[in-house]
Amino acid sequence: MQKVRELFQGAALTFEGIKLFYLDKSLWKYAVAPLLPVLVVYLFLGYAAVWAVRVFSAYMSDLCAELPKVLQLLATAASGASCLIVFLIFLLIVIVCTSTLYELFGGLFFDALLERFAGNLCPEKLQKSSWHFNVQAIVDSIFYSSGTLLLIIGCFILSMILPVIGHIIGIVIISYRFGVSYLAMTGFHCAGTLRQTRQMARSRYMLVMGYGASIYLIYLFPLAVLFMLPGIILGGVLVYKSITNKT
Repeated sequence: MQKVRELFQGAALTFEGIKLFYLDKSLWKYAVAPLLPVLVVYLFLGYAAVWAVRVFSAYMSDLCAELPKVLQLLATAASGASCLIVFLIFLLIVIVCTSTLYELFGGLFFDALLERFAGNLCPEKLQKSSWHFNVQAIVDSIFYSSGTLLLIIGCFILSMILPVIGHIIGIVIISYRFGVSYLAMTGFHCAGTLRQTRQMARSRYMLVMGYGASIYLIYLFPLAVLFMLPGIILGGVLVYKSITNKT
């Protein structure tokens, strides 16, 4: 029963972090700033898409200029279809990639968010300024994310053989590793390594599982992470505090 309570406590801490983020307007700037480079990326992609459609339309017009009226109408229809296809592809990219881009650019600002929210949680974080520590943290995160990807692929294959069991195992693995990944952001902020974060997570694995499961649920809704990621990170601080018994 205690394990079940910890599972729900971890999930509750995620949404508590989201609530605390939106209640504190001084934290909003750290969430808005990463949106600017995301918008720049989409402006560039949008411009490239419009240019490609115009070039294709001009090519089709020149190609069919001397052809019969019917073929000219077909060329016009093809140009219109190409515009629709490009728009749909652009919309799909926005839906699928926005959260990833936001998280990528957010890394430049979220440490300041943690600094502001966590306060004196980690007075020992002198190591944080070391370039070696930062590089090692990036390398560890890449390897851990790659391992997660391989496990997801393995679970997908298993779900094709054993549909129900494979999906359940996949959800459990992804949820836990999501929890560790986002908890590691607070761990890095406190000058802890990924290995130390993983050891910490194992000591309260159901709490971390609940935290990760709530993140997994949020990721199921397109673009939801765009509005909740800063709060998810603050939820990781609350989970860290709960594990280390720091207030």
